[in-house]
Amino acid sequence: CRSSAELGFRFVEELHRECHDSNNFNRYLIRHYFENAKIDYHPLEAPSGFCLYGYITALMVLAWHSLPDQVADALRYTYTARHLLGHYHSFDFLESSSWPVTSFLILVNFHAGGLFMPFLHAPAYEHPGQYGASWYYERLAWKGTVEAVKPHPGAAPFFWLPFGSGPPQSWRGRGGGAAKPHIIVWQFCIHTSTAGEAVTMISRFLKEDYDVEFRGNSVALQLCKNYNPQLCAQGKTAEFLDWLATRFESADTPYEELSQRFQSELLPELSQADVWMCSIPAIWCRLLADAGKSPEAPQPPRPVFAYLGLPILQYVKKSERDDFLHALVKLGADERNIIAANNAYLAEEVAWQTGLKIPTLRIHGLHTNATYLPLRSSEVLVS
Repeated sequence: CRSSAELGFRFVEELHRECHDSNNFNRYLIRHYFENAKIDYHPLEAPSGFCLYGYITALMVLAWHSLPDQVADALRYTYTARHLLGHYHSFDFLESSSWPVTSFLILVNFHAGGLFMPFLHAPAYEHPGQYGASWYYERLAWKGTVEAVKPHPGAAPFFWLPFGSGPPQSWRGRGGGAAKPHIIVWQFCIHTSTAGEAVTMISRFLKEDYDVEFRGNSVALQLCKNYNPQLCAQGKTAEFLDWLATRFESADTPYEELSQRFQSELLPELSQADVWMCSIPAIWCRLLADAGKSPEAPQPPRPVFAYLGLPILQYVKKSERDDFLHALVKLGADERNIIAANNAYLAEEVAWQTGLKIPTLRIHGLHTNATYLPLRSSEVLVS
């Protein structure tokens, strides 16, 4: 093929022959690469003769021989090899194979440009984890974060979550009565990983005490059906959010104009929810914060749950970065809101960019209903 648009994942059919008894292969890989992309899947009845890692090795040999004279061809070979590793490197088991290439070799040459870099592994360098796990565990602690010092969530409809031994004296919690509180969470995103984690954890572990209704509005149509309940946007809301995502990605419309349009389209729907949730991209959290300041916004102001998953300046135009960062600081400091990251490194990045030390709530992927036990050397977990 001469274009990335021509690349596909038909080689997954050959891999499936080796993993045909795996429910998770069907549930996640076939769904992700075929069903969600609306591509017909046809299991192979006999081996095709295609060797994935052998082909990747051949591509890197071609890239090596193409450089330095034919850079475009070398990049095409390297990009194809990178594509064959799958989304999120889901097929990257090169280092446990006998083929003499690694994903690091592929990635470093994809970024290197005109010279071939013969590195199978990263050179020695210092990193936070090499002297033990204490650095990492310190950054997973709730204590010392901007959330831990908030005295109470204010006047917003907010319910105690099981952090610590109990709610503070001034906490506005469940109230009296035997009925479980019914909480409506309105969520939107362009990638469902963090929102899906929230819906799984809350639905699974708080169901005895809270009746939480998630109103999902994700436009990640290849991912949003992987969770229960599913988090896919529907109807006119889906059309508008898809348009909104395109505007942010294209950077062709001023933020204020998009914010006004967002409020006009969705504030009536938002007003029916108790909690507003944002995740990816973080700039959409600012849309919620601004919607809460609108004269038409519901009272009391709705709390915003910001569960961040990617760098916060994604889709933020350079001319609008200062305004966005100031808005995020105000959102995080407001005692009604909760802001967290799904990994310690993103939390450190947020601290560096804004001064906010936010907690880390790691993703556990419990929606997969699968467990990886390293003692079973014949198994791997693919999620």
